[in-house]
Amino acid sequence: ICLRCFALVLQDAVKIPGHKHPLLVYYNYRGQCSACGKDFFCPYRCKDCNIHLCLWCVLRPIRVRHKCDKHLLTLTYDNINDYAKYHYCDICEKERDPKKWFYYCETCDTSAHVDCVLGEYPLIKLGSIYNEGEHPHPLTFVKKFPYYPECVECGKLCEDLSLECAEPGCNYNTHWKCRKSAILW
Repeated sequence: ICLRCFALVLQDAVKIPGHKHPLLVYYNYRGQCSACGKDFFCPYRCKDCNIHLCLWCVLRPIRVRHKCDKHLLTLTYDNINDYAKYHYCDICEKERDPKKWFYYCETCDTSAHVDCVLGEYPLIKLGSIYNEGEHPHPLTFVKKFPYYPECVECGKLCEDLSLECAEPGCNYNTHWKCRKSAILW
């Protein structure tokens, strides 16, 4: 767990921009995140507004830059474009659930799914080094192109985020998802 996440977990209350009340941690509470819709355990919650947030949504950046717009996009949970009959993501062009949070540019009226803006792995930098106890050499985060090596964990081709050993003669390649699940269990 990173230092930022760890520090947040230790707090009993957090304040997020644009929300007037602090969000309190409710231990042993299960529910659904108001921002992303995923099920969670132990959320940050505002009883007054009936908002429940998972840790990942509390950690989301408020403003981000993306190639879909020349301005900064702002994380939004208001129904800014309620006047629209349809809610679409300007990146993937699929329908967007107006009840879920999204990134928005007020100047250009650009709106996009959070995952389309941040990507599936927003906190992982390609090329960064990952050390773990089970493999004797440092591993590098990569997305393989033009060839895809076979994952040592599941045997499928590593077409997504993967870990690669750059040590000469070592052909260790594994999906990040396979490695992550092996670490957690």
